[in-house]
Amino acid sequence: MQREQGVLFQPIGFMKTCFPERRGTPRQGMLAPSTRGVLHLARSVPPAALEGLEQFTHIWVLYHFHENTNMVSEKGVSAKVAPPQLKGEKTGLFATRTPHRQQNLGLTVVRLLQVDLDKRTLTVRGIDLVNNTPVFDIKPYIPQYDALPEAVVPAWIAEGGVAPLDVVFADQVLETQLPSLLPTMEMYTELGDVLQSLEEVLKLDIRSVHQGRGDGGGEQGTPYMLRFDTLDVRFVVRQQEVVVTAVQLHRDSPLTSAAASPVKPASRHGGAEQQQDGPGTAPSKKTD
Repeated sequence: MQREQGVLFQPIGFMKTCFPERRGTPRQGMLAPSTRGVLHLARSVPPAALEGLEQFTHIWVLYHFHENTNMVSEKGVSAKVAPPQLKGEKTGLFATRTPHRQQNLGLTVVRLLQVDLDKRTLTVRGIDLVNNTPVFDIKPYIPQYDALPEAVVPAWIAEGGVAPLDVVFADQVLETQLPSLLPTMEMYTELGDVLQSLEEVLKLDIRSVHQGRGDGGGEQGTPYMLRFDTLDVRFVVRQQEVVVTAVQLHRDSPLTSAAASPVKPASRHGGAEQQQDGPGTAPSKKTD
């Protein structure tokens, strides 16, 4: 095949996740291991192709960064990017996991919870993909081949990123709002799982650098909003603490009649670089 002809891939399915938007999507699924997703495979995928997969606990997912802004930008892809951990310094594109790449391909590892042959679905946990992400392939994670304890990384990755924040839920969120909205959620049926997932996501400080990511917040705190599953989650960051002040059904949901009041949305994890190396947040998955 000649180079100019390119290569055409068709998705084998689409991943439904608890992240309707890039903002708030973790940079790495392992940073939020309780988050949920369901891969819906195309009818062209025979159920027999999934036989034996249930014997593995983890799988690789090859997918498309379908919401990347560089796909429609005239500027194209930048050769150097500024990961949050480098605090403004830049490094080469291929020395990072930014989602803004020439081919817009992403690779992640997730925990496999269930394989349903009849429905052609895979239920997974520890997800870092935006809802409806196209998936090109899945492969079993094999520790003997995939885990390399002798691997070396730069100091800016080894030292980690922004220190995690404490997450606190207001009484009305715990006692009335979340319990009443739980039946509307698509990925969750247990309140404890929702709280755990929100804590894992919010403690990463999902604000952008321009919004003060990493500064711990002031005494009052600026209001932000995160879309999570069917919900709008409102929170403030103050004195190294995230306080979830209110939760309501997302305004575009057919189940709600009232529009949500305007609130400043938190950055799609880190803002500039989606799946960046090290702790943080992410986008089309993400867009670090």
